[in-house]
Amino acid sequence: PLTPSSSSEVSVQRRVAQSLLHDEHFDAIVLDPFGSVVPYLDAAFARAPHLGTIDICSTDVNALYGSRPQITKRHYNTAFLSTERPRPPSYRERGVRLLLAACAQAANRQDRGIEPILCVSTEHFVVVTVRVLRGAKNADKSADQIQHVHLCRSCGAAIGNTNSNKKKIDSSSSSNGH
Repeated sequence: PLTPSSSSEVSVQRRVAQSLLHDEHFDAIVLDPFGSVVPYLDAAFARAPHLGTIDICSTDVNALYGSRPQITKRHYNTAFLSTERPRPPSYRERGVRLLLAACAQAANRQDRGIEPILCVSTEHFVVVTVRVLRGAKNADKSADQIQHVHLCRSCGAAIGNTNSNKKKIDSSSSSNGH
């Protein structure tokens, strides 16, 4: 468990967020920029302590929910194999999974893993809270969780594919036989 800081001091700074996150140590971080959180993830995980928490709120739902495939590819290095209209029933779950994958990859680059604590998806934002787990073994466990996900066209159920560690999300599975 984390121990409270011995200092009760509060400071206010006007700095570039990535610079502050690289320079300072925080037990808990809340990332809530307007738009994508992707530019801030590496900095947030760089100095995050073991068992620290990071709250991540992303409002770039057009990318996360698949409405803008080019932005999804550019920001999340992911291609939806189908961008059907209307959205598939589980589009919000797909957005949460995509944000968690981005967090896991950013943590992995720092030899850290993540453990999701809370995930919320609404029409206008996706929020995930993750616990940071230091060490290469934890990073490997998180990396192993990133895989293809196929969505059933009939019911919208997400079906994992353990044959691959690539981060592609597919909404073009067969009818209800999964």
